[in-house]
Amino acid sequence: MDVSIVIPSYHSTPYIHRCLDSVLSGTSAVKNFEIFVVDSSETPLPEELRRSYKNVTFIHSPKRLFAGAARNLGAKSAQFSWLCFLDSDCLWSPNWFNVAAASVRKFPEALAFNGQIHYENPGKDMAFTLHLMEFHEFLSSAHMHQRFIHSGNLLIKKEFFEKIGGFREDIPMCTDFTFAATINQTLLKRVHFIPDLKITHLAHLTAETEISKKAETMGYWRGFVEKQIPPNLQIAKRYWFKISKKFLGDIFLTAILIRSIRLRSMYLSFSFRHFYSLRKLCNLWAAGFLKGIKS
Repeated sequence: MDVSIVIPSYHSTPYIHRCLDSVLSGTSAVKNFEIFVVDSSETPLPEELRRSYKNVTFIHSPKRLFAGAARNLGAKSAQFSWLCFLDSDCLWSPNWFNVAAASVRKFPEALAFNGQIHYENPGKDMAFTLHLMEFHEFLSSAHMHQRFIHSGNLLIKKEFFEKIGGFREDIPMCTDFTFAATINQTLLKRVHFIPDLKITHLAHLTAETEISKKAETMGYWRGFVEKQIPPNLQIAKRYWFKISKKFLGDIFLTAILIRSIRLRSMYLSFSFRHFYSLRKLCNLWAAGFLKGIKS
């Protein structure tokens, strides 16, 4: 299997080297691969860093690109039949490529694959709680088909990606939902979730105010795209939303816990132990959602 790897980057200097090291160590046995880092920071990544990775093509955009636009730009330069999208604050597991190649052989009809998203240091901090909220659908220990596609750990056929038209470029978050909205829902059955296709999300958020702001911002953009996504992913049209908006945060929290049980989350016990901090972030998310849906 030949693969083109695209990594969007924005102010990622503190950790991009860890991301690239993980990818390069995982491709040591791969004959045909290429790596594109698409960075839209105000200044390019340090020259010393770029010189250290001779197998990586660095693309700098002087214009700020949201992650969807950066991924699309990298994909335009890709020459291989499979695209891999990885976030710059994540690490590829050492056997990622071997698992990916085995999955392609096992599911020849597949159009794309997703996998688990671990957290670097599971614990009591709010950053880990945010991870539980943000990625609860991708912490599963079960093989399954996706309700939607996550773009930070995605292996997808280039031909299929181009047919869809790539990611939406004008919003900073919720590109996963809008990406799924462009796909015929029956085709999502050809997107396989492979638990062993693992990445690790780095613990780089620390300030509680920053974490709280991100939770509210995530909610805002989720509300903003509400009517643009498939009905099975919508919230606002359901009767309980119309009856009582003030319980939206608790409803979202309940959905996270139920999905964690149903999907056999690797962090199931943590989800219940972090109940109160999860509830706080879910309420912030709900406040943002209501602002987004009105905008």
